[in-house]
Amino acid sequence: MKKIIVTLMALSFVGLSSSAAMASDNIDASKIFSKKCKMCHSLDRKKVGPGFKNMNKDPQVLLETITNGRKMMPKFKKKLSSDEINAMVSFIQTQQAAKSSNLAVASNNIDASKIFSKKCKMCHSLDRKKVGPGFKNMNKDPQVLLETITNGRKMMPKFKKKLSSDEINAMVSFIQAQ
Repeated sequence: MKKIIVTLMALSFVGLSSSAAMASDNIDASKIFSKKCKMCHSLDRKKVGPGFKNMNKDPQVLLETITNGRKMMPKFKKKLSSDEINAMVSFIQTQQAAKSSNLAVASNNIDASKIFSKKCKMCHSLDRKKVGPGFKNMNKDPQVLLETITNGRKMMPKFKKKLSSDEINAMVSFIQAQ
């Protein structure tokens, strides 16, 4: 029970800090990522550039790299406003924190991608609507995800008797990382 409470607190922090990625001007950093970054970067693995989890965690280094470029990375100081660049730094740090939280939640080596393939794939896609929404378009609030996976919602079945609490927590982290 104590582990579940600690996990929920960590996930709540990640959910709250993800709203920091939306600057005061309602900048949607996830849309900037999709339009400007996704072709070279992934949230969790190397493409042309590093995945977020492998990027430098220092906000100054991230700010400098996004603004002035580095090696193959182009400069964005004329393509993005300073508020948008700051929102991207917060977004990257939030994704890095989610990955760290993901490691804590999935400490029992739970492979959420296998759970997705066995339990979710028939209704959900990672990026588009099937019967249910694609993971990229879902509400990423950890408490909403936890409640929905555990107790179901509308057409979504409940998984509280089909998945352990650790597996459900791993799925919450997996969905948030998409």
